[in-house]
Amino acid sequence: MDRIVTIFPKTIYVTQSDEETLLSAKQLVKDFPELWSKSEYFKHKMHQFDVEISQHQHIVDIPAWHKVRKFIEEKKQYWLTHIWNCDPSIRPMITNSWLTATYPGQLHSQHIHPNSFLSAVYYIQVDPEVDYISFEDFPAKIVLLQTTSYNQYNEQIHTIPVKDGDLLIFLSDLYHGVNYVPESKVRPRISLAVNSIPRGDSLNGTYFFWRDDHDNDRPNLAHNITKN
Repeated sequence: MDRIVTIFPKTIYVTQSDEETLLSAKQLVKDFPELWSKSEYFKHKMHQFDVEISQHQHIVDIPAWHKVRKFIEEKKQYWLTHIWNCDPSIRPMITNSWLTATYPGQLHSQHIHPNSFLSAVYYIQVDPEVDYISFEDFPAKIVLLQTTSYNQYNEQIHTIPVKDGDLLIFLSDLYHGVNYVPESKVRPRISLAVNSIPRGDSLNGTYFFWRDDHDNDRPNLAHNITKN
């Protein structure tokens, strides 16, 4: 009997926060006026991405963001335990988190998140009629053929529409980007990105895992992840 075997699929976990968590995140963004004055958080512009990135790289470490952090950690744990079937002792360790504002006339080109294993993007303020995130198959296919329609085997780019409260979780080496915000829009698109690496014991010692006794040494991340 003929059959098709799909191997090594790329997985994107799409879920959504409850209304209370979303409203909390929206209020927290408003509570930081420097976000809009760009005096501190959005002080620098990453021209290669053409978006505004917060200078604060540990947003969810701020106590007021605890509710949002708890939601994201629980969903990342679900990804590890139920999608990758990891031992429950393996837990996601958040390494950094930052806010991104994409203003009218801006976009966020395709990129990956280096020095991370599992990434998440939480959408706080979007326009569901126009906003989406796109994922790209990289490296590109050697030969691109004319097709009658796209499916999981021949597509080069896959787009997912997003709305307020959506959380997407995916491997950090998966190329992704967000669309151009039309000039006609008044509000920026605001999202929170959260990177993690696994914390626990690996099977063969070839991967970088955090142990509990490393938590207090967190600021020196590059040093800690290479410890046995």
